[in-house]
Amino acid sequence: MVQLRLMHTTDAARVAEVLDILLPWIAQCPDLIVGDPVELGTRGGTGSRVAVEVIPASRAARPEPVRVRAERVDGDERSPARRRTGSRRALPPGR
Repeated sequence: MVQLRLMHTTDAARVAEVLDILLPWIAQCPDLIVGDPVELGTRGGTGSRVAVEVIPASRAARPEPVRVRAERVDGDERSPARRRTGSRRALPPGR
């Protein structure tokens, strides 16, 4: 995930001012997709920290692969043929 972070330790108004200018400008770029700004909070100061996710538009067209885990739903019972031999078959090679 790529993020743009805008921060100022004492002046939250400056962060808001830059966001008001920057977000519409970046949103007009056809090569980028811009997420919603997220206020990260401050660390005890009066400033502001804001993060915005930015991804290439080409990346959005092909999302990252999803890892899936499958479990048996028919129980743990083996077929009679496999019970006798106890051997395992190899899986076919991956693609």
